[in-house]
Amino acid sequence: MDDRVERRKHPRRACDREFEGRLAEEAMEPSAGFRCHAVNASSGGMMLETRKKLEVGQRIELSLRVRDNTRSIVAEAEVVWSRAYGDLWHCGVKFLSRREEYVF
Repeated sequence: MDDRVERRKHPRRACDREFEGRLAEEAMEPSAGFRCHAVNASSGGMMLETRKKLEVGQRIELSLRVRDNTRSIVAEAEVVWSRAYGDLWHCGVKFLSRREEYVF
């Protein structure tokens, strides 16, 4: 029997979206961006997979190109956990600014 307690405030669902990420403190540097892939998401945050090592407490900006390709949605998030996964990193982020548009 699995005795783990679910502590999430928002239900998650599988997600397959690519994002452009950027550390908040490097937001003005054009070469500072990194690619990341959302594994799952909720209205409160998401799990990302990336080649960039992200540290707990770092603030990042995530940019998602809307499917009609006319605009981007930018979300501010904070890394709440980070683990090595082979040559990649898995990390959980919580949204600092949230709108309905962030539910992917």
